[in-house]
Amino acid sequence: MNADWCTPDICDDNDSALILDFPWLSFGKAKFCGEVTCVALTSDNKPLKTKLDEQGNNRVLLVWAGGSGYGAVVGDRVATKALENGWSGLVILGRIRDTHEIRDIDIGVFALGKYPRKLAAQLPPPPSDLTELFQKGNGGMLFADCDGVVIIPKAQPD
Repeated sequence: MNADWCTPDICDDNDSALILDFPWLSFGKAKFCGEVTCVALTSDNKPLKTKLDEQGNNRVLLVWAGGSGYGAVVGDRVATKALENGWSGLVILGRIRDTHEIRDIDIGVFALGKYPRKLAAQLPPPPSDLTELFQKGNGGMLFADCDGVVIIPKAQPD
């Protein structure tokens, strides 16, 4: 995908665009896109790390991490692993840490906030509307820039 896109134009051109309406903070590259893969965490970030062990092929990992009231699920080592394995970006519905270091890693990272301590709590399940969004969005294209995060769902066969 060429870099000549922005999320407002994508929304204007696609009635099917799913807008992830959250107060995003950008900690890495300010603009990134890729096929979206979704993962929901329940108690630790092991499923996230396992997914990032795969070759990313410029995909974006969308992660449910409990929202903004829990510990960090991504730090500099996890972001570095994502970059090394070819992921385009991470979109975290939760918090991250090591933000000073992540700013120097050439990968997109959007999150709801930052927190210096690792996750050490049981996470609530994703709300039903978010579960539906994960189901519709998984395999679609995710676009993230300074205006927001948007998913164009994968076309369904007729």
